[in-house]
Amino acid sequence: MEPRRWQKESKREHDPRPSIAGGSLAEGRAPDGYAQCLWVHTSQVTMSNRTKLQNKEHVIEALYRAKFKFPGRQKIHISKKWGFTKFNGDEFENMVAEK
Repeated sequence: MEPRRWQKESKREHDPRPSIAGGSLAEGRAPDGYAQCLWVHTSQVTMSNRTKLQNKEHVIEALYRAKFKFPGRQKIHISKKWGFTKFNGDEFENMVAEK
């Protein structure tokens, strides 16, 4: 993910009221009227999850509902790998059985 960049939330005119808690970049937070955002590339993985096979349907449903919280197109990809290893599920079970 790209580093944070400041983006203006609205393009309203200057507010003449004095700001009591006016933010500045030196304080480590966003200035007033600005929001934090992350830039991601197309096809970049934004969430990763692993679970037991018996809970697979529950995780798919949870990710399906969570993707509506983020703008843009979100896809759910189910890997054939075993956990976060580089081995396929069948290969991993064969390796464990050999030992």
